[in-house]
Amino acid sequence: MLKRHTSDEGMSLVEVVVAMAIVTVGLLGMLTEIVTYFHQQSSQRAHAVALRLATTALEDSRRVSPGTLTPGTITAPPVTKDNVSYTTTTTVQMCAPTDQTTCTTPASGGPSVARVQVSVGWTDSHGAHHVALSTADDATKGYLPGSSSGLLSNSSGASGASVSASALGLSPTSVATDSNGNPVSNITATVTINGLSASTTVPLTWTDDNGAHQVSMSDVGGTTWSVTVSKSSIKRAGSSTVAFAATVPGIQVFPTATLTVTPQAVFVGSCSVTASPIVLTPLTRKTSLAELFSCTTNGLSTTDSVQAVYASGTGTATLTLSSVNGSTWTATLPAGTSMVNSGSTENITFQLSRASDGSIANQSASVALA
Repeated sequence: MLKRHTSDEGMSLVEVVVAMAIVTVGLLGMLTEIVTYFHQQSSQRAHAVALRLATTALEDSRRVSPGTLTPGTITAPPVTKDNVSYTTTTTVQMCAPTDQTTCTTPASGGPSVARVQVSVGWTDSHGAHHVALSTADDATKGYLPGSSSGLLSNSSGASGASVSASALGLSPTSVATDSNGNPVSNITATVTINGLSASTTVPLTWTDDNGAHQVSMSDVGGTTWSVTVSKSSIKRAGSSTVAFAATVPGIQVFPTATLTVTPQAVFVGSCSVTASPIVLTPLTRKTSLAELFSCTTNGLSTTDSVQAVYASGTGTATLTLSSVNGSTWTATLPAGTSMVNSGSTENITFQLSRASDGSIANQSASVALA
């Protein structure tokens, strides 16, 4: 009878090494497939975004008659999606209806043809890419209502009209921010444009701590385009700037302006009232002596202001302090001034106002009454 021999020695070192090598080769193969998959997904997403931008620009051009488009090339401000920056370039050509393919024959009266080419380019870790679309429409086709964003520039004919723009204006140009980094007031942007149809909207763009933004400027007076940007739409922490640009169709250099932002004012210093306690005349609750209101502050100039707001009778009164150096502020409260009509303390709010941006900060003080 044969005996069956068993062994409890397990796998040899050679077998373990061979097994590990097989597993490693398999994992490397899977890793390569995963990297390729994510690369393809990223490329497809970028291509889809670029195609959507190109299609939008092309459809905008088809909303108006060819006779109201200006020949030339316009490069819009970059648009960032998923950390990829896309640049859209639109070229408009005007030509005879018989030459829609090459558009090398100039239009000479009668219905004209507008040939619009849109190219969107972007660069990622794998190099530079672009997509391009084009269309050619003659002046006899039907058009959707609306206006183009970046192409419409005149209403006088196929040859186009000269478009010019002034510098972009902001009001205010300097503003304080609140604790959230938003300006304390709305910002109005205005630009004067000659040679542009009143029905055209002009994109206003800017980039802040929350990324890129865009609103539309509209004609408000023949040659004036304007828009008010809500303070909640702008965010910039610390002392810095926010750059705005108006994408005026028909010109190559866009008007720009810079908004200066500073943190909200902080009352750094101390304020006092002398003599203290404030002595009141019996029954009338008026000061029996003159009182000196004084503050020592940092970070102010003589163009700023400091005021003291205090209770007087059943209402309030204000005393304005003055300074010759921006750091020491004083004012005298005359004898016979009515104080709060009840209680043993007078609560005073010292309020500083920064002239450069209107930012306000307060400091409170409580003075005993006797």
